[in-house]
Amino acid sequence: MAYEQFADRARRVMRLADQEARRLNFEYLGTEHILLALVQDEGGVAIDVLRNLNISLGKIRHRIERFQTKSATVTQGSLSQTPGAKRVIESAITEARNLYHNYVGTGHLLIGLLREKDGLASQVLRDLGVELEEVVDEMLDVLGDSQEPESGEDALLDLSFESMKQRVQDRIEKVFRPEFVNRLNDTVIFDHLTADNLKQVIELELEKIRKRLGARGLTLQLTDAAKSFLIRQASELDAGARPLRRNLEKYIEDPLAEYLLRDEFQGCDTIQVEIPNKASNKIAHLSFRGIVCGADGRTTTDALTTAVD
Repeated sequence: MAYEQFADRARRVMRLADQEARRLNFEYLGTEHILLALVQDEGGVAIDVLRNLNISLGKIRHRIERFQTKSATVTQGSLSQTPGAKRVIESAITEARNLYHNYVGTGHLLIGLLREKDGLASQVLRDLGVELEEVVDEMLDVLGDSQEPESGEDALLDLSFESMKQRVQDRIEKVFRPEFVNRLNDTVIFDHLTADNLKQVIELELEKIRKRLGARGLTLQLTDAAKSFLIRQASELDAGARPLRRNLEKYIEDPLAEYLLRDEFQGCDTIQVEIPNKASNKIAHLSFRGIVCGADGRTTTDALTTAVD
C-alpha cells in the first residue's frame, strides 16, 4: 500500500513495521507490528504521548513479543497487510481529517490502533491502561494549538473540497455498477465542517440556552478550551453537526439543568463553563462556576461565588 497521504515520519514507521514483521518471519503485517514500530520512533508524537501517559515502552514490546511465535520460514517478497492493519491506516487518515490536521502522523496511527479494538496492538495498549480519549487529548497537547506537522514532516494530506469530491466520486464508481451511476442526474457533496464552523454552531445553540437563562437573570460563558473539548468529543464529523448538538445536551444542558434545580448559582449573574483544573489527563466533564460581574461586565473581586465540578 502506498502512503502518499502520510508524512515522512509516519512513512518511516510503516517501513519499520514491515521490518518487524520480517524479523519475526511473519507472512503478513499486522497491527502489532505497527505498534512495535511506533515505540521505536524516537522523537515522534506517538512515543511522546505514551511516555507522558507513563506507559512503559519496554512492557509494550515484551507483551507483543510474548504473543508472537517466530516462524522458521523466511518471508520473501512484499508482505500483505491484515484487514485490521488496513483499517488502522484508514482510521488514521480519517482521524487526521476529523482533527483538521493537514498530514497523517504517528499520533494518528496510535489512535487508529486503539480504534481497531480486535487487534493485538489495541489489546496490549488497553491492558496497560491506555484509553482512546486520553491519547487524543494528550496528542493535542503535544502538538500544541498550532497544529503543525510533527518535526521533520511535510504537510501531505490534501483536505481541499475538490480533493474530497474526487475521492467520493472514485468511491461511487468503485462501489456501484456503471449502469446505476450513469442514471444519476447529479451527485451532491457536502464539505466537511471546519473548526470555525463548529464553533459557530456552538454559539448558535448557546443562544437558545442564554435566552432561557436570561429569564433567571443569568448569562452563560464558555471558555475556548471548553468549546474545543465539545468539538473533540464529536468525533463522527461525517455526520455533520449532530454529534456536536448531542454533546451540548450531554455536557452543558443536562448538568446545567441539575445545578439550577439545586440553586447552585444563587447570588451570581454569570455562569462560566471551563475545563476542570485537575491533574488527571482524562477529562470526563466540564466545570461550571457562578461569578458576579460588575455593570461594566468585568468580574468583581468576589468572583468565585460557587463552583460545581
